[in-house]
Amino acid sequence: TVGLIDLIRQGYLVPPRGIRVRIDDLDLRKVRRVAGDLNAGQLGVAMSAAMAPQRIVEAWEEHAKGRPTIAFLPTVAVSIEQAEAFCAAGYRAVHLDGTTSDDVRDRALDDFRSGRIDVLCNVNLFGEGTDLPMCSCVILRMTSSRVVYQQQVGRGLRLHPGKTNCIILDPAGVTGRHKLATLASLDG
Repeated sequence: TVGLIDLIRQGYLVPPRGIRVRIDDLDLRKVRRVAGDLNAGQLGVAMSAAMAPQRIVEAWEEHAKGRPTIAFLPTVAVSIEQAEAFCAAGYRAVHLDGTTSDDVRDRALDDFRSGRIDVLCNVNLFGEGTDLPMCSCVILRMTSSRVVYQQQVGRGLRLHPGKTNCIILDPAGVTGRHKLATLASLDG
């Protein structure tokens, strides 16, 4: 079988560049696991308490400013908070989730494709089946699932004119857990 590393080496995908975002006050010890993954609600509370959305904006400004970005967030509240943090810093960001109407979602995706939106903040929308090849930065949601992790990273690895890599911002230690730096988990 052909793995992700093979596809990168053969030039079918761009390589990821993982950057771990340190959020000193993020305490995940109280986040329980449900069905083998982290409890999204508790993760959201922990992220809000640690002021993670502001820290994520700062990391994005340092490492990925100007790159079309998809941010995966654990809850609607945190996704809204993250979009608001980007907007407060002067960037164009929107929040989308499963309750967003098709009209609003389609308009947001068109705006993202045309560069009128910098950051798409979402909850469980763009993990699979979405082709936005201009995306060159992904902000990860912490997950214990290798499949979810690979789907999130994969949103940014598609080829696009002028794109040479994809920045993967990891605000919760996912790359340490899934070893993105070596790409071993991405290859299965």
